[in-house]
Amino acid sequence: MKRKVCFIMIPLFVTLIFTGCGTTVVENTQNYFAQVGNVLDDLWKSGDGGQKEKEIERIPKLDSPTDFMVDADGNFSFGAVENADHYLIYMCAPDAVRDEDDFIYSSDAIYSNGNAECRGNLSDVMDYAYGEYLVKVLAFPALDDAAHDFSPAATADYTIIGTLDDPQIAYFWNVFSDTIDIQISNIGTYQYQVYPDQVVVTFTNTKDASDVVKVEMTDISLENYSIKIDTVLRGNTYDITAVAESSSEFVSNASSGQVQVAQALTLGERNVLVEGYSFPEGSNGYARGAGQFPNIYEGFNPETGGICGEAVGSAPGGAGDRIELIYTATPIEAVDGAVYSYSIEAPGFFAFTGLMSLYADNSMVMLMDGPAGPVQPTQIEGLWFENDDGTYTLCFNPDSVAVITTDD
Repeated sequence: MKRKVCFIMIPLFVTLIFTGCGTTVVENTQNYFAQVGNVLDDLWKSGDGGQKEKEIERIPKLDSPTDFMVDADGNFSFGAVENADHYLIYMCAPDAVRDEDDFIYSSDAIYSNGNAECRGNLSDVMDYAYGEYLVKVLAFPALDDAAHDFSPAATADYTIIGTLDDPQIAYFWNVFSDTIDIQISNIGTYQYQVYPDQVVVTFTNTKDASDVVKVEMTDISLENYSIKIDTVLRGNTYDITAVAESSSEFVSNASSGQVQVAQALTLGERNVLVEGYSFPEGSNGYARGAGQFPNIYEGFNPETGGICGEAVGSAPGGAGDRIELIYTATPIEAVDGAVYSYSIEAPGFFAFTGLMSLYADNSMVMLMDGPAGPVQPTQIEGLWFENDDGTYTLCFNPDSVAVITTDD
C-alpha cells in the first residue's frame, strides 16, 4: 500500500503512544494514518481550505535530521531535531526523490526522547521486502504544536538481499469434484521477501514413478496464491514435493530447498484438508465470505452430537482477518425423514444458527441462518461415512453452497 509523504500537522485529535527512539515502537501506525486522514478531510470540508493552506505554508518547518545513514545490515542513525516530537522513516523507490512522492513502507512513530542521536534497525520499526530503496526520515512536531511544521526529508540509500524461503503448501482434496486446491500458505512471508517467479508442486504416483504431475504456480501475489487442478486421480497414492524459484537480483538463492509436502497421500472417497488451508474471501458466496462452512470433520458422535465442523477463512470486506468458526451440533427430533437431526450453533463475530440432518443414503444437509438484515439462509450438502469406532466422518461439498431465498 502506498501513501503520499505529505502530511499537514493538526491539533491532537488522535491519541498516539510513541516509544523510545530506536527501541520500541507503536503497534497501530496504520490506524494513525487513517485517522489523521479522516480528520484532514473533515477540516477541509468544514472551513476555507484555501485559507487554511495559506496559513500552513507560513508555519516554519523543523530542521531536517542530520547525518542520516543506513548501513548494509539496516542499522540507521540520525541527529535529533530541536522541537521534534517524533520521527517517521519511509522506504521509497530509488527515484522517489521528492518529499511528496509515494512511499512503499512506513515506520511506526519513533519518539524523540532527548538524546542527541537516534539509532535503531529498520527491521525493528517496519516490515519490508527485499529490494533497493531510497530511505527518508522526517521530523514531526507534536500534533498540538501549531508553531512548527514537519521537516524536509533526509535521505539514504539502502539495498537488502536475502534468502528465498521454502514454500509451505496447504491443500484441500474435494472428493465431490475430484479436484485438489493447492495454496501457498506462507504467502505472507514472500510479501516481505520477493514473490517467487513460480512454485512447482510435484505429485508422484507411489506405485508408478513415471506417473508424475507437475503444477506450476505463477504470477504469485497476495491475491493469487492458489490453484485448483483435476489432473491427479482418485484412488491413486502420491508423494508431493514443492520448490520455489526466483530470478530476482535481490535473493541469494535462485531456488529454495525442495520440501516434502506429503508422503503416501491417497486420494480416496473422503475429503482431505490439511492445516493451513483457508478459503479466500468471497469464494462460494456469503457463506464462504463470513459463514465459512466446514469441509470435513472426523470423529463426529451421531448420538450425542458435539463439534461437527471447523472452518477457517478470511474476513469479508477486504480486512484479511482470519475467521475461525466452530460448529456445534445438539441432537433434536429427526425431521424430514432424516436418521439424525441437530440444531447447529457457530458463534463468531456474528452468531450463526441452523439445522443439520443426516439421511439413510449417507447424504447430509446443513442449513445456516444469516446473522441479521438482508442475509438469506445458506445451505451446504455432503456425505457422511461411518468410522471403525462408530463415529462418523462428515464430508461437506463446497460446490453445493447455495443461498436459500425466503419470502418475507
